Amino acid sequence: MKTLILDFNDTIDDNFAVKKEALAHVLKKFNADDLSIKKVLVEIDKIDLAHPGWSMEDIVATALKNILGIERKKATKIAENYQEYRKKHARLDTSFVKAAPKLAERFRIILLTSGNKESIKRLMKKYRIDKYIEKYYFTKELGMKKPSIDLLEMILKDNKIEKEDCIVVGDDIIKDHMPAKLLGIKTILYSNFVDNIISDFKELL
Repeated sequence: MKTLILDFNDTIDDNFAVKKEALAHVLKKFNADDLSIKKVLVEIDKIDLAHPGWSMEDIVATALKNILGIERKKATKIAENYQEYRKKHARLDTSFVKAAPKLAERFRIILLTSGNKESIKRLMKKYRIDKYIEKYYFTKELGMKKPSIDLLEMILKDNKIEKEDCIVVGDDIIKDHMPAKLLGIKTILYSNFVDNIISDFKELL
């Protein structure tokens, strides 16, 4: 039986939609339009990439200041409310919830994530998905970070998985796919933002 190594954030959760909802909710009083909310979302990711050690509250507060000009103290309070909304309304991707039983019949399913262990386990139980997950690997618990060839090799060894019998599914080309591909593991991109993928420009002709 083949094995799926699944990412969590932005792959099997509905993280982006919840983030957009959370921003719309906390910015109601500011009459922020849809385009402004989208600009803040992009700014959040930009700041997160530039400052990976920052807390999400600091990242969101800075994005609100940069895009909407909201002063720091008020932006920090909004950022805290944003995080509370996200935690309260976190949910799994509907397509994954529906597909999980059938996937578990065809694959061993392993979760590899840098997300929060307690919140992820709680969410998986809420949707009754935990019974389909054979094993969880939390990078923080392991003291490792994505991308990591060592991390994938450890999972293969721990579970006696051959590379050719494994598929890595995730949303991040660098963190999820690059180390897997370098190891010779098949990868599948999960994304709501990509219409087509090519590996040769002749495909555009």
